[in-house]
Amino acid sequence: MEKKLILKANVLKASVKLFESNGYINTTTRMIAEEAGVGRGHLSYYFPKKEDIARELTGIFFKKIETFIYDKIEAVCEEPYAYFGLLLKCFEYFADTGDYFKMMIIDGNKMQSVYDYCCENYIQIIEKRLIERAVVYDKKSLIRSVEIAVLVFDHLIIKKINSELDSDEEVFASALRHCLVELNKADTFVEEIVKRVLINFNQLDLVAFNQYINEYNYEEIYLSE
Repeated sequence: MEKKLILKANVLKASVKLFESNGYINTTTRMIAEEAGVGRGHLSYYFPKKEDIARELTGIFFKKIETFIYDKIEAVCEEPYAYFGLLLKCFEYFADTGDYFKMMIIDGNKMQSVYDYCCENYIQIIEKRLIERAVVYDKKSLIRSVEIAVLVFDHLIIKKINSELDSDEEVFASALRHCLVELNKADTFVEEIVKRVLINFNQLDLVAFNQYINEYNYEEIYLSE
């Protein structure tokens, strides 16, 4: 069993290397299989499509960010929407400073399952904290607002990466505002949440954050499951 999990981890490591050097679009499953030293049959068994690899890497990135934030700023977890905003801000920061996930952000409009997966994760994160705080909410409205926020976020991040964004406003703030306005939150509440996100983000050790993300041990994540 361990051999199979290590093989899967090797596929992910090879994918990240190729995505960063060639871009997501220009990387083929054949290239990934060769880089990972596995047969294409083994690769397709674990990841039938290249998009499945991107989805898996997105899930790992979510876990990494959540762990880092929770360890450093546990108090922010008490506010569901501030926590959501902080996750968005971390994604924005990493898109600004590293190439690790640019390949998925840039090509995100072609990867519906990755977009859906991101939305599902955010919704679960917010819902968990709403339930813990006994806050009454409408699930359909929450789903719709998060989906809108992620669409706005992806669109603006792509423009930012391509140097097409004229506004100085933070991408996370634009996305978060769309989410909260859709939920009929008052302007004062919206601005307070955006402010809290920035305060908490500024408490993070960003050098440690980048190191933590980049030095991910794929074998450990699978062998610990």
